[in-house]
Amino acid sequence: FDGKDFAFWKMQITDYLYSKNLHQVVEGSKLRSMTKAEWEKLDGQTLDVVRMTLARNYAFNVLIKKMT
Repeated sequence: FDGKDFAFWKMQITDYLYSKNLHQVVEGSKLRSMTKAEWEKLDGQTLDVVRMTLARNYAFNVLIKKMT
């Protein structure tokens, strides 16, 4: 994402997260059977994917974030 077409980026990242079973974090739908550690790992994986899709000037703003 480079700031030019957020709606298109959002559609793409949502589809990608669903394809990797990471959509639960964005939806905030933690399964009851998940441990805190499992949820934190899933959250971290989701954050990594989002960071990788951001342009440098946007990625810098979320560099220190630990959770989505």
